[in-house]
Amino acid sequence: MVIKDLEEYSVVSFDLDGTITESRQPIEQNMVDLLFKLSEKVLVVIISGSSFENLLNQLGLLLNTEEKKYFKNILLMPANGSQTYSYNEEKDVWEISNIVSMPDEVKSRIQEILKQVISSKDFGLPEEIYGELIEDRGTQVSISALGNKAPLEEKKIWDPTQSKREKVVKFIAPLLPEADIFIAGTTTIDILPKGVTKGIMLEKMLLNRKLQKSDLLFIGDALYKGGNDYEVRREGFATTQTSGPIETAHIIENILKQ
Repeated sequence: MVIKDLEEYSVVSFDLDGTITESRQPIEQNMVDLLFKLSEKVLVVIISGSSFENLLNQLGLLLNTEEKKYFKNILLMPANGSQTYSYNEEKDVWEISNIVSMPDEVKSRIQEILKQVISSKDFGLPEEIYGELIEDRGTQVSISALGNKAPLEEKKIWDPTQSKREKVVKFIAPLLPEADIFIAGTTTIDILPKGVTKGIMLEKMLLNRKLQKSDLLFIGDALYKGGNDYEVRREGFATTQTSGPIETAHIIENILKQ
């Protein structure tokens, strides 16, 4: 798509994995510098399927700076936006300002169904696992097919066309009518309460700030149907596809030049 002049946007939102960082990898300094420059002009929103704790780890270079003046114009929205964190300057902490809870009984059912997937030989899950397969992220349950600590290179080659995860989604979706299910990252599937999508949560964030959809540009790597960024496009936001952090850096540089 053609990006409008920067002056026409007051919010630029980013996915995390595959967009401003490689999957589960720490942010690099050049991306930090670009995001800080951008935050001087617009509200920067980072919305990710990751947990808040993992988001803090990946964004260490961004969030551990002494230049905390930038934080006033940055929002963190982990678990696909079901949680929102903003910086409290007085307390010097990132505080949760919005949350959409998932009932414990729903989380328990999700985990039982995912255990069926893991024990089955029908879905091509590898025998060698790195870390945890199933993660309870508070407002979201996720399954990472190789484990949440798998090496990036192995993750990239396991399901590059999403076909393996699409098969899993087709199996679990009829069993979980109360949930929304999305393919995310390189090996992950995210499961959230019905109606909790990146698109809807971004729209609610804008409404709280008395802003319109047209005020926001979203940049992500999973804008394809079934991806966890697709709902942003479907909600009618301006979106730009990226192939990874290198291309995202070029996109930000082009925005800043306008």
